[in-house]
Amino acid sequence: MKTFIAFSFIIALTACAQSAYQPRLNGPGTQYEKWQTQILEECARKAATITVELMEEKAREGVFMTQTQAHMINRYILELCYRKNGIVI
Repeated sequence: MKTFIAFSFIIALTACAQSAYQPRLNGPGTQYEKWQTQILEECARKAATITVELMEEKAREGVFMTQTQAHMINRYILELCYRKNGIVI
């Protein structure tokens, strides 16, 4: 149950972060925007999944993370994904 709540919280934080802060690339055309949107969505999905998996693994080891720590990890993974895909923040 705690895992489900943590996962829901991570998704909500990611959605809020995405809507308030969306990096943009300079480029013409709707194809470019579609590509960028797909990358942003994929990064958000991957970051949420990795964060939850990390929290679950640490919980099995007896180490419990706070929501603030989970948010910081999620944000870090998002930024890594953006940089890897050439999205300027």
